[in-house]
Amino acid sequence: MSINFITHCLDRKSIGGVARVTIDLANTLCEEKNIEVNLISLGFIDELAYPVSPNINIKELGLEKYSTSFYKGVSKLAWFYDSYKVLNQQLKLKPSQDEIWIFTSPPLCILASILKFKFNSSVFIGHEHTSTHYSKGRLIDSTKFLLYKKLDTLIALTNDDRKKHIELGLQSTFIPNYFDKSQVSLATNNNRKYVLYVGRFSSEKQPLIALEIYFKSELYIIGIQFRMFGVGELEKDIIKYINDNDIQEYVEIFNEITDHDEIYKNAYALILTSRIEGFPMVLIEAISRNIPCIAFDIPSGPRSIIQNGNNGYLIDREDIGSFVNKLISREILELQDIDISYTVNKYNKNIILDKWLQLFKRLSSE
Repeated sequence: MSINFITHCLDRKSIGGVARVTIDLANTLCEEKNIEVNLISLGFIDELAYPVSPNINIKELGLEKYSTSFYKGVSKLAWFYDSYKVLNQQLKLKPSQDEIWIFTSPPLCILASILKFKFNSSVFIGHEHTSTHYSKGRLIDSTKFLLYKKLDTLIALTNDDRKKHIELGLQSTFIPNYFDKSQVSLATNNNRKYVLYVGRFSSEKQPLIALEIYFKSELYIIGIQFRMFGVGELEKDIIKYINDNDIQEYVEIFNEITDHDEIYKNAYALILTSRIEGFPMVLIEAISRNIPCIAFDIPSGPRSIIQNGNNGYLIDREDIGSFVNKLISREILELQDIDISYTVNKYNKNIILDKWLQLFKRLSSE
């Protein structure tokens, strides 16, 4: 069996949750299960976003504009045309027998569905890394899901998403993301002095709202600082907000740190302000280290992980006042003093990895 992950780009400039989850899974399949794994990047790679096993074959397909984000409107069709050409060539190089292809974004899943018309005997898995609640409009959504019926299966990150897939007539498999419990250090939270934001600095993640929540909490008065880990187009706006409110002394921005123990060290709490999420790994990573989390209760994602009062709190969407009040509440302090890590044990690596292996076995035998 050979597993081929199709990605937009695995370069450090594209650092983010999807690249990390994809590389983690690829490394585990290769090193722990002795499966042949290929990582295929549409774009060039100068420096890998995350460490990759030396036993994994990395292929760069050389597209300068490797993502639809380089285009606007109907010009995005140019990306589909260019990507179809290079992936068509790549698929022709490999026999379909014992080859499984995993496509790691909505545009790539659409492309997979189109390629499936030509390579019908190949096994194609769609892994969008997003939620069914994320909409591009009724016409685009209906066209996308119609095409997705060609996929051998579509990965659902939550049971909610799987139910929606089935309602739409899709083949769907529930497999959430995982964490490696053996790699979690609980000795990193001896001094609870940082509120954390971990995620891209992009509009759907709403980092400026996270910054506003911290500023209104006035936790800086008692020495609790704010650390923001990420990259993205809103970084200049974040810096402007910090300067305008004269809180440079209390807020730090980190673009390059990927070591989890360093990120989650001495955390008071983690806040997630996204308006759209698939399955936010930052919540799993924080809770597994006994860091309470607060997030907006959006349709999918946080509500699959956060258990109100047990490991954190869900806040009504856009209710910034309630978010601030919960962040400074005694309830958060009480969660810091108890073991909350057990609440995410069901997402441990060995449990989730077994779901992947069962899926590969089933699709290979069909």
